[in-house]
Amino acid sequence: MFFNKSHSVFAIFAIYVNDMNLIGTLKELEKTASLLKSEFEMKNLGKTQFCFNLELKHCIDGILVH
Repeated sequence: MFFNKSHSVFAIFAIYVNDMNLIGTLKELEKTASLLKSEFEMKNLGKTQFCFNLELKHCIDGILVH
């Protein structure tokens, strides 16, 4: 896990085997994803739906974990 925080923006990178989850403020996530894509071959698969055998459901007011 990697953290990047400055003033009011932050980004967290959670990497497990060949999967990576980015968590943070939208501006910092866009900047981070752009930097990573320029260095590595990768694709955006959208919002995480399953992580460590847990189902994640994205709602307006948060994330529901099943």
